Amino acid sequence: MSTRNEKRIFVFIVILFFSLFTEKPVMAQSSTSGFGLSIVPSLGSQHLLNLDYEYRSRLVQIQINGRPGALGNENESAFQLQWLLQLQTGWSRYRYDSKSPVEKGIEVGINGGFILSWHSPNKRFRPYLALHAGPHYISGRIKRQKAGFIFSDNFALGLLLRIKNEMYIDLRPAFRHLSNAGLGLPNGGINSLQLGVGICYDF
Repeated sequence: MSTRNEKRIFVFIVILFFSLFTEKPVMAQSSTSGFGLSIVPSLGSQHLLNLDYEYRSRLVQIQINGRPGALGNENESAFQLQWLLQLQTGWSRYRYDSKSPVEKGIEVGINGGFILSWHSPNKRFRPYLALHAGPHYISGRIKRQKAGFIFSDNFALGLLLRIKNEMYIDLRPAFRHLSNAGLGLPNGGINSLQLGVGICYDF
């Protein structure tokens, strides 16, 4: 078990290393092709939600997105709508119940959804809303939720801060809900607050 965990940590570090050279943005400007790629490491916990269980996650969100349309003139401030496809992968730390020791698990899943962003006149920052959901797998088993096939529902309220040209820092606080839609019991759900920080770049 220890060897497996070490391998997972190694893979996670490799992904982060390559993200320094391949990260792209969650949203594209009017002057670009309308497609982007982002890589955002995130941490998740339910401690601020005051819940009686423990399930913490350490994820990497790898996301591509495209622009189906925009509202407003491309030379002015505008709202912009995009689709997104996101891979979530990483590991978790959890307790089966309050008396159990901390254990480690893995997570992997894919989400689809939409982003609505607002572009400032100087294009230096972009607040956005993102909604996405999809199939997921967790190996961690807590008393209220069965492990295995599950769904991940996500709501993010984020901010892109321009660094240089088409490169941005992506600040991504989010709420995530895991449950299996009643396909297995128990199915009490796992709620957590996520905080992601990544570097993004437009095509």
